[in-house]
Amino acid sequence: MAQGLELIVGAKQDPQFGTVVVVGIGGTAVEIYHDVAIRMAPVSPAEAISAITSIRGRKLLEGYRGAKPVNREKLAELIVNFSQMAFALRDEITSIDLNPVLCNPEQAVIADARFILPTVLSSIR
Repeated sequence: MAQGLELIVGAKQDPQFGTVVVVGIGGTAVEIYHDVAIRMAPVSPAEAISAITSIRGRKLLEGYRGAKPVNREKLAELIVNFSQMAFALRDEITSIDLNPVLCNPEQAVIADARFILPTVLSSIR
């Protein structure tokens, strides 16, 4: 099983901005620290790196207290591909959360995903 630093990568359909992507420290820490970067989809490789380096917890990604740094290129690739998928599915989904994404020096692996679909109201007669 993959091990590594837990991150969150998510997307939401915003009525004003369209598809927005969030990147941040994941697991339960996202609920406590709310340390996320927000970008509009689709995200370019440069925007993915910018999101990664803009969060306050970036020192954890860089290898804090002797830990090895995560593979930023693999993480950025995951963010870019995810943002393209979320943008392509913008009419089919309300939000998607990848939490946690386990990041280590070799890879970025999605451990869990949650898709929220729009509700369709219908009357039963």
